[in-house]
Amino acid sequence: MRGSGAESDVAGEKTRLRASMARARAALSTEDAERAAERLVRYLLESEVFSRAKSLALYAAQDGEPDLRGFYEAARGVGKTLFLPRCEPGRRLAFHQVQEWSDLEPGRFGLLEPRSEWPEEVVGAFDLVLVPALAVDEQGRRLGRGGGWYDQSLSGAGSNRGTWLAVVHDFQRVRGAVPADERDQRVDGCVTEAGFFWCGNTHRPPIARTLSGGDSAAPDRDDP
Repeated sequence: MRGSGAESDVAGEKTRLRASMARARAALSTEDAERAAERLVRYLLESEVFSRAKSLALYAAQDGEPDLRGFYEAARGVGKTLFLPRCEPGRRLAFHQVQEWSDLEPGRFGLLEPRSEWPEEVVGAFDLVLVPALAVDEQGRRLGRGGGWYDQSLSGAGSNRGTWLAVVHDFQRVRGAVPADERDQRVDGCVTEAGFFWCGNTHRPPIARTLSGGDSAAPDRDDP
């Protein structure tokens, strides 16, 4: 078990890395950010992990995160079933199906969210989950904003979960180790404007499943 000193060191490292990445992201021009998002979305749409997925979870970007609305519209256009998170009490993310991006409404923290009455599904049912991050390393360690919303939600996904991908700018892909503790959930890969990258811990999950706990419809995926 970690001592309080070690935990304090990790927390301090996280704080410093968050601040550094937030500054770098804020320094991007609008044109550079839009161009990066377009390239990133193209890599996602051309990946095998996307083409074989049926149900996907994503999120509405904020504060310089790569914009995923173009991805949402393209995925919807080819018949994917799409869900976005809603912040609920107890740091729980509830994922609701979204038919039209324009129907999202500002919720807690000013984030665009689905309405609570829209169909809900558990995070372990999705073939592909796109996760926001401030940094990610080659072993899938992910640094979030610090609230623990995604870590808590992803921790209950189960062993038969789908693929988790961090969505970041390429400068947020850290070559060293991202500070992490036992509560932090790792991702299987990340996508940036420079390409699609699998992480060293990738477990090669089945890529197609039926919502609400149905059987997988396809074998393990190959690298895209």
